[in-house]
Amino acid sequence: MHHGPNGGKNRADDFDSRPVFRDGCGGPAPDAGTGRPSTDPNGLMRYPPVGAGAGAAAGGPARTSADRPAARHPAAARRTGPTGTGPTGTGPTGTGATRTATRPGDRPGDRPDRTARPDRPPNRAQAGGPVGRSPATGPGRRRVPLRLAIALLLTVGAVVLLGSTDDAAESAEQGGALCTSSAPVADLSPVQSRNARIVVGVARQRGLDRAAAEIAVSTALAETGLINFANDGSSELFASEIDRPLSDIERAVARRSLDYPHDEVGNNLDSIGLFQQRPTTGWGAPEKLIDPAAATGMFYDKLVRIPDWTAGVPWQIAQKVQSSPSANGGIYQASYARAVGVVDALWTEADCPAA
Repeated sequence: MHHGPNGGKNRADDFDSRPVFRDGCGGPAPDAGTGRPSTDPNGLMRYPPVGAGAGAAAGGPARTSADRPAARHPAAARRTGPTGTGPTGTGPTGTGATRTATRPGDRPGDRPDRTARPDRPPNRAQAGGPVGRSPATGPGRRRVPLRLAIALLLTVGAVVLLGSTDDAAESAEQGGALCTSSAPVADLSPVQSRNARIVVGVARQRGLDRAAAEIAVSTALAETGLINFANDGSSELFASEIDRPLSDIERAVARRSLDYPHDEVGNNLDSIGLFQQRPTTGWGAPEKLIDPAAATGMFYDKLVRIPDWTAGVPWQIAQKVQSSPSANGGIYQASYARAVGVVDALWTEADCPAA
């Protein structure tokens, strides 16, 4: 059931303020020509003037909603004959009788007259504008928010993707100017010495001090012994954060590291590179993690985001960066003294030595 704006009153005779006049019940006397009450000089009752219908039929001004009679009960619809003898007429079967044609929207009681509703704004036709869909609900306006939402989602996705790889790309570019000499330093092998130079060189390029380089070198020593490991995806270990072995897709991702330069091959979960950073924990793509300069840049990116990292205990700061199973950074503490000696030797190295 339709409930109108006045508590479900849809018909005119449901409103006490609208008098309904029927035959013999009082009200304006019907006109002899049409059988309908005519307006008084002040236009009360909003009844059409006598002959208004005839004028419209003869090409006169068309009736508007303001000229229509006030809403009445459907039972008050009257029949008229060609002679206009009164509201009772002879009916559709009578001689020469006709029924007054009305459209469904014009029959009183079908719906409230919109012109009599001050709480509604005029529609586009009444306001003189073009008739058609409202701009607020037209299909064109509905598609704009959808296109905008799709564009925003694509933009956000691109920003997230670029943001996650921008630092790594920058580190890779910087790595082109790094010293990659394999000349032995301290007690390291040629391979370890080359990787140590890259780790220290990235710190200097970024304007970081020796403390950052010492934390990074001690971490790489503890994780891989400063050896750049690719991953063959054969690990059967359970990842602690998911409590299951790697899936086939995760193994395939780890194996992508084999397509790039590396020192050795390992299979510790999906860990890759000098710092054993894992794609599945958000460190980045295998193509970046297997690049010593890019991987070192990622390490420093996370290091400098730790509040007051320069005032913390070095191996505990390394633990916060790596989130390793080591309790309180114990494995990084074991390699820290050695890392300090390596950084001391490389920090004072004036030129890149010949390999």
